[in-house]
Amino acid sequence: VAQRSKVLRRLAGGGAMASLGVGQERAGQLLSGLGDQAAGVGVAAVNGPSSTVVSGPPEQVAAVVAGCQEVGERARLIEVDYASHGPQVDEIREELNDLLGGV
Repeated sequence: VAQRSKVLRRLAGGGAMASLGVGQERAGQLLSGLGDQAAGVGVAAVNGPSSTVVSGPPEQVAAVVAGCQEVGERARLIEVDYASHGPQVDEIREELNDLLGGV
């Protein structure tokens, strides 16, 4: 956990995450409906039938939250500054594999 945390610091400021009070299917519809405003945002986790987390570039994740709220869906930013469970983490994949390979 400590080694992973050290490596994750390299991603600081490059991403964002948000919790949406909708299921995965509805989250996909909302992302599609936002078009380019949601470019690079994807589903990061499905926590239940009415709880989906998205991650991606900060401005686009903020646009997703605003778009959800505009149509009456619950959405809030999560207080992190990297896009966990998404393509941004690929930037550190090799380093993490090297660090944790013996575990």
